[in-house]
Amino acid sequence: DNFETTPNNVLSQIRYCRINGTITQLSGIDQLVYCLEGNTSAYIEASFLSPAWRSYGTVSFEQSVPPLNSAQIRALWEYNLYGIQ
Repeated sequence: DNFETTPNNVLSQIRYCRINGTITQLSGIDQLVYCLEGNTSAYIEASFLSPAWRSYGTVSFEQSVPPLNSAQIRALWEYNLYGIQ
């Protein structure tokens, strides 16, 4: 596993994330999850859990950032938001 999760890596993912190339200030947990996972695939699963999730096409980063382990991120939000284990 080549992913190192440190506070700085997490903050970089959030700070430099661009959803659909333009969003600079996140406005929901859905956008936070997309940035932390580095893609928008969470929408497919999350849209069945809550209508609050918005669909976006792309996630990119203004600067190069170390990737996080998207499987770990997904397990965390599924558990913390919906109690899925």
